[in-house]
Amino acid sequence: MSLPYANPVSPGPVAGLWRRLAGVAKGLRVMLILTAVANGLLIAALLALHRTVDNFLDGDGSLGAVDDAVDFANLATFLVAAFTITVFVLTIVWEWRLAKNHELLGRPGTTFGPGWAIGAWFIPLANLVLPILQFKDLWKGSDPGLPRGSEEWKRRPVAGLLWVWWAAFVGSIVLDWASVFNVDDNVDEVVDVNRQLDRVVGLGIAAYALRIVAAILFIVVVRRLTERQEQSIAAAPHAPWAGAPAWPAATAPWPSAGTGWPPSPGQPGYGTPGYGTPGYGTPGYGTPGYGAPPSAAPPNLAPIAPPADRAPGWKPDPTGRGSYRYWDGARWTNHAATGGAVFDSPM
Repeated sequence: MSLPYANPVSPGPVAGLWRRLAGVAKGLRVMLILTAVANGLLIAALLALHRTVDNFLDGDGSLGAVDDAVDFANLATFLVAAFTITVFVLTIVWEWRLAKNHELLGRPGTTFGPGWAIGAWFIPLANLVLPILQFKDLWKGSDPGLPRGSEEWKRRPVAGLLWVWWAAFVGSIVLDWASVFNVDDNVDEVVDVNRQLDRVVGLGIAAYALRIVAAILFIVVVRRLTERQEQSIAAAPHAPWAGAPAWPAATAPWPSAGTGWPPSPGQPGYGTPGYGTPGYGTPGYGTPGYGAPPSAAPPNLAPIAPPADRAPGWKPDPTGRGSYRYWDGARWTNHAATGGAVFDSPM
């Protein structure tokens, strides 16, 4: 898959924005901790219910005690369901952002695009396989040692942690289904009721214990995969983060091919600040002669007038530090840009 670039001449920004991961990843880890705690509470509730029902069937307990144990189990079940739904939503958001960044990193031959981060979870039975296949690709494509557009990404190894987490997750689902299918409404004999209760509670406890293991493993997966992709993004900072003003590629004054731009080493203007654009041209940044923002900005000695066109948008930079500066409709902002590269330049 080839990525569309805003400018065919320069290594300017790709047509997209990096999606931030840290915030949603932190929220997901917190909810996973709460989910693990809630599953532990549910295990305790099932054990208490089993003990109370046994006592009642043996004539040593009361129906009120059974009702209290059922209420406790229902409360624990509600907490597990609420936290699990929250984890599910946050997982989709986090996975979708990973997939969008995966695209911007330029990973050719990707099988599962961002849409699969949502759709794969809603296909019955296939949702036991498709999500881990996408996570496998995301893990490989987030290798910080890979340059943008590298075709080597599919040959990168996948951490065993990913497979162990998914096995625990799927195993908990299978055990949960088994505990539900073991319920027989036609059982009348006390002995049979006890046997059925033993099976259902045993399978349920095993399922919820495995969920706790899966939640702990997923916390590690979320942390490691987030850090891995953020490191990969830091090595390819050619697109702005989401939240920066969109760059108007259609109006940017890109130099055209055949004009001698950028200059080659030894030619006049190569690596000279101010060549083509004020404050730019530092050697070694991207294309020779197409450099990084200046490290220090000259002071403004006079008030800067607003643009003639007061509508929000990119306007010629009145400070001269970049080609354009973003006007928000009321004031000049700190967002400046040159050659499609957006950077901070305090007024």
